[in-house]
Amino acid sequence: MFDKPSNVRNPDHDGPTVWLGAVCAYSLRLLVFLTETGLREQFDIVRCVPGDPGYRKMIRELTKGLGGHPTFPTIQHASGVFQSDSDVLIDVLCDAHGIDRDGLFTLPFYELGIYAAYGQLRAEVVELRGR
Repeated sequence: MFDKPSNVRNPDHDGPTVWLGAVCAYSLRLLVFLTETGLREQFDIVRCVPGDPGYRKMIRELTKGLGGHPTFPTIQHASGVFQSDSDVLIDVLCDAHGIDRDGLFTLPFYELGIYAAYGQLRAEVVELRGR
């Protein structure tokens, strides 16, 4: 699926770019959506992997584009506008492409299973740490 190293953008791609955190449940959520709906091929997919070459440069680019702390996933639209939040991104793409989100199969399977469990574990960790 990934035919290039992590933290590398495709200079020949003139469409939107999706920036995905390598171990990010929200990034996987967007990738599941893009794959299920057949939209994945429209995007330059960039895996942002901490410690790999180019990661700091990617974070600087995301910070500048978002005007603050970078989050994953982020889409850099062809217009150059950066947008984050997996739920918002999925809704925007559904609206733009006439996709019925309620009619999808794989995305809800992920959201009601692994994604929900991740959210519960994350909330427990935050509570235990006191933050």
